[in-house]
Amino acid sequence: LSSRSNHLLIMCTLSNSHLAHHLPAPASHQGKHSVFRIQEPTNMGDSEKEKISWLRPWEWESVSQTIDVEKVERLKKCELLKVVLQECRDNVHNRSQLEDSPVGLRSLRYYQWRGIKPENKNSCVREEHALWSCRAVSLQCGQDLMKVRRCIQEIGPKRALAHPRTAYGRSDDDIDDASDVPCYDLQLNVGRCIKKSSLELEERIKQRKEG
Repeated sequence: LSSRSNHLLIMCTLSNSHLAHHLPAPASHQGKHSVFRIQEPTNMGDSEKEKISWLRPWEWESVSQTIDVEKVERLKKCELLKVVLQECRDNVHNRSQLEDSPVGLRSLRYYQWRGIKPENKNSCVREEHALWSCRAVSLQCGQDLMKVRRCIQEIGPKRALAHPRTAYGRSDDDIDDASDVPCYDLQLNVGRCIKKSSLELEERIKQRKEG
């Protein structure tokens, strides 16, 4: 394959899978051609870092921008879940449900909550989990999110949905003690990853506009 073909192959692979296998540098990128190791975003998986580590700096920037555009597009889809959560909190009559959209259904399937609702009919905890899990997946915080799902599956849906709040958006400085939230520490870690990754994404976008 030509250097350009390999470049396009990498972009397509990164766009479609965050769990792709190791991809070695082609022969054309070895020997007389100098290859630079570049600085990857800190929230990338090891397999992604291995695949892109041999790219030249100008090739990496193109790949990085493609990944960031995809993240932004995914985050836009999460806005629908933000509306669903707000309508739930406002107790809107005939409000939107998670079951009404593909992105909402993905969350219910992820936690295996389809057809399961909190005993408290006014609780919006399912909607909170859905919004934060959508953001986590969009910003490549999936490893931390998987730990939350594993914890939730261990304690069971009844207990997981019994508490009216989640801990994703909380900080260590919060005065209000919410440590009784199921899987509290794991949810905090997801929230930290989302905050860190979103700030890094905003900074990269800002630098591109200024550059």
